[in-house]
Amino acid sequence: MAILSKKKQTFKPVFLYKDKGAIKRHISKAKDCAPYFKNVLIESQKLFKDDLTEIEKQNIIRSGWSYLENLIKEKYNFPNANDVSIILSLQGLSSKGVLNSLKEMVNAVPNRSKIEDFIITANNEVYLSDEAIKGFDNVATFHTRNEKQNEALEIAANLCKLINQAIESDFTVHSLGTFPDLDALKDLITPKLNENQPESQYHKRKVFYIPNYEKIRFMGDY
Repeated sequence: MAILSKKKQTFKPVFLYKDKGAIKRHISKAKDCAPYFKNVLIESQKLFKDDLTEIEKQNIIRSGWSYLENLIKEKYNFPNANDVSIILSLQGLSSKGVLNSLKEMVNAVPNRSKIEDFIITANNEVYLSDEAIKGFDNVATFHTRNEKQNEALEIAANLCKLINQAIESDFTVHSLGTFPDLDALKDLITPKLNENQPESQYHKRKVFYIPNYEKIRFMGDY
């Protein structure tokens, strides 16, 4: 008797959900750095007669005072100077006190590695790049990673379709929590309030079910 062999299926990731809250938090946290970056760049530019390049500006934020100090020596051709305040005094650009304040400001910049996510304009405005926003979006967008998750998602979608159909048809559907034998389904589906109904009908709002994407996301990982 011939033995039928199943052809191994190629796994295809399926979209689960996008964590919009996480995306907003990533963007907000990054944008919080912008005022610090801008202030440092404005004050740093005052030490030079020529406009700093974008690469130089990025390096000032990324590497802090050590880079800025070496840049002063390089720009004014004093590579072996021990005190850059003397160099700047000779140029009539800054006093030692002002320089010390700037040093503290530069070294206090938070999340300096985040400068990679920003575009710096000629007048030192700092904007979060489209690429960075896209990156935050990608990090917070989840797809299935194995066949177990694909199977769970398909079962959950079918369950939700049937249960929601029963609800729409006004059949009584009890909370899953009242059925101990169905507790396992909580990992597959979860209730959600129908928010499309007007506030005046709040007490009549129906609950419907959706796949429990956050639980499904971790299935089959162990």
